[in-house]
Amino acid sequence: MKFISQAFSCLSILVLVGCGGGGSNKQPNPNAVFSIDRNSLEFSAVIGSSDVPQQEYIIGSVEGADSNIFAFVELSGNGVLDTTRTTVSGSQLIVYPAAPHLLTPGLNTDQIVIKICNDPGCQSQVQGSPKTVQIRYQVELPSLYVSTETIDLDAAFSLNDATNTFRVGLNTGNNRYPISVSVNESLESAININAPDDVGQYTSDVELALNSTDDLTPGISTGQVTISSTVYGNTIEQTVDVNIISPKHFLVVPDSGVGLVSIPSASRLTHDIEIRESTGSLTTTWNAVSSANWLSVDNSGVVGNSLSIVANPNGLAANRVHMAQVTITSDDPNIENEQVVNVGLWVGENDPQVTSEIYNEYPYLVTDTVRPYVYMHDGSSDQISVYHVYTRNLVATIENLETNLGDMQISPDGEFLYVLSNTSDEILVVDLASYLVSARWSTEGTINDTGFEVYRPHDKDVLVAGSGAIFYAQTGDAITINGDYAYYYSGSFLDISQNGKRLCAIARGVSPYTLSCFDLAFSSVKGEQKFTSLGSVPHGTGSNGKDVALNSDGSIVYAAAGAPYSFTKVDVTTMSVMNDLSGTSYPNGIEIGVDDRIHATSSSWYGPQDLFIYSNQDLSLRTEYVSGYAENIIDRALAVSADGLVTIVATSDPKVSFFATY
Repeated sequence: MKFISQAFSCLSILVLVGCGGGGSNKQPNPNAVFSIDRNSLEFSAVIGSSDVPQQEYIIGSVEGADSNIFAFVELSGNGVLDTTRTTVSGSQLIVYPAAPHLLTPGLNTDQIVIKICNDPGCQSQVQGSPKTVQIRYQVELPSLYVSTETIDLDAAFSLNDATNTFRVGLNTGNNRYPISVSVNESLESAININAPDDVGQYTSDVELALNSTDDLTPGISTGQVTISSTVYGNTIEQTVDVNIISPKHFLVVPDSGVGLVSIPSASRLTHDIEIRESTGSLTTTWNAVSSANWLSVDNSGVVGNSLSIVANPNGLAANRVHMAQVTITSDDPNIENEQVVNVGLWVGENDPQVTSEIYNEYPYLVTDTVRPYVYMHDGSSDQISVYHVYTRNLVATIENLETNLGDMQISPDGEFLYVLSNTSDEILVVDLASYLVSARWSTEGTINDTGFEVYRPHDKDVLVAGSGAIFYAQTGDAITINGDYAYYYSGSFLDISQNGKRLCAIARGVSPYTLSCFDLAFSSVKGEQKFTSLGSVPHGTGSNGKDVALNSDGSIVYAAAGAPYSFTKVDVTTMSVMNDLSGTSYPNGIEIGVDDRIHATSSSWYGPQDLFIYSNQDLSLRTEYVSGYAENIIDRALAVSADGLVTIVATSDPKVSFFATY
């Protein structure tokens, strides 16, 4: 118990005193009354905060006193108040609360007793004395502010995407205290944390970055981040739930079908196969084995490096397509698949005719990715004709399909032909080993005459339609679009680079056209196709878009459009026009072969040329007038053989022309 006492004359006491006449020998006036302006004080504070409670004042008065009086203030000394600073000043008692970190969190109570006495020993008190002032002091632990309860690290498309941030702060005003951020033990090797050293009222970023998914199960893994800070011995914690979406680990081989050739005047006997890993890893090793003695391969390597295959036709039977498979595996236990590359080698005893024609109406045509074949149909009958691009002979007829067929595409490995039936609004999946329909699925009217493209991002063929729909090509299961992919008007004509990394789309029937390109990423875990926009060509670049073609690595796209009367070359990274390859009115088709040579057509009814072939350095290699007077090459009725050495076009004559362009 601490006492603050003072003897006062009637002119100066703890409280304002009203005095009558007389001195200290007079008897106290029994009518003197003591009062104070408040009987309770409230304080509140956060431990460690720079914002601390200020002193409070109690003012009192004594009315009717006619002799000297004496004041006594009793403080408990239990720590709620700062007794070293609480004092009397004139008519005021100045009360200082203790520093909050000295008290127990929660409600702390105390009291002050004030006595006004007639004598120094306080044997007699004036009326109204004593007065008790109740003290209530609420002390709070500091609290951590965390901007979210849950954070996602999404590596479903790429490990580089798997970063996220949240903000933290501490309600201690300008005072800052050390902070610790940690993840549970099971995630320590997977997550990097970038956090501030200390925090205060101004929030700071905490960044989480996934550095590996090797030890995580594909799919969704959960964990917790713990944020803690210690203030004057008090530890405050908050947790944030972490959801990690881990990809499946696949070997990725975009060019899983390879067509090679050996004829007297030309050959293509080597091919470099790009091998990637779906998460972007550059450390995964692979092993390769060839099924045929005539096809040699690199036995092993690391993803990011190409696998070289070399065919040796010596001793092989002539005038045959020789087939082989290269099986690519990995010793990495995280890899879920093996890849098989189908390789076809045509060994021809004779050179083909430089130019030859088949007189039939085949506005739809697509070449095999492995065999030296072209698949063609007239759009009305129920069959597809299969022709050899070197012998120009009919190899087979795929029959009993449906009338009113539309666009066709080959699977990258050459095993399936996907055909649109406009009659039933279905995709017919034709097994090219048997020429039978192995599956069919409804498009629900989502695929129109802008057609579709097929590519293999991981382990399944994905069908991307010019109308905006995306499906698993084998089953027709819909795939969710992730990102900013946009189709214009009633659809776009598409192309996907051979490496499967980029897509470009040119709007149909728009003047001026919109030509846009996107980076591609696919998540087998989420079943989503992600598009990241690279932009569009400048407005007014061309009009009435007819076709687009990407080179093998997706760095350059070429446009065939009604205007200008040339083939526009665009840098995909910047979406800026590089130059134009000369043509005639009106450009209507463009394809790029495996050797990156450009094959292009125009709908030129009266010449002088309508077929153009350029080197990958934009040098003109060949021009032809294919269609003849008052005829034209049909829009996009253009294909290039798997080995890149034969060009096929269909005209309104009707006829299909084959050109040996090696």
